[in-house]
Amino acid sequence: MSQTNTIGRLTRAIQVIPSDSVEIPHPAYKVMTSTTTSTAATSLIDNTVNFQTMYSNNEFAIGDIIYDTTNADAAIIESIDGPNTLGVSPFAIASGATYTIYKAGKNNGCILLLPTMSRIRVCAVGAPDESLKWNINPGSSRAFPLQVTKVFNRDTTIVSGVIIACFY
Repeated sequence: MSQTNTIGRLTRAIQVIPSDSVEIPHPAYKVMTSTTTSTAATSLIDNTVNFQTMYSNNEFAIGDIIYDTTNADAAIIESIDGPNTLGVSPFAIASGATYTIYKAGKNNGCILLLPTMSRIRVCAVGAPDESLKWNINPGSSRAFPLQVTKVFNRDTTIVSGVIIACFY
């Protein structure tokens, strides 16, 4: 199947935030989007949301993914520390940041549309080791030839633009 036919069958997309510890979330499994109201070490605080109620209603789980789209950071929910506070790792989400929570473990592989870049490190579906490094010709923009679950921050160099993950 040609690359054009493959890309034409894609149904959902998300901008990738490279992270050494967080997988690319599947956009079909978005739980909610909101804005933080305060900051504390290793926490996400949002006084407009009751996380305890949401957790009790199985709307999200420990281990789910948070994308901070204001600061281009990704984190994992580690704990529910209060009605309006989540414990997150590896960093705190700053006050005033827009964030989205996604269900974890739903990415069975996605195709990447790459911007102008020189190098990418990914976790590919079916790869026997943790990651693969791939050198890309600078000045080119193309679809990445493997299905992946994660784009690492370390060893990924973007010259300009953003990486888009596309799902079937």
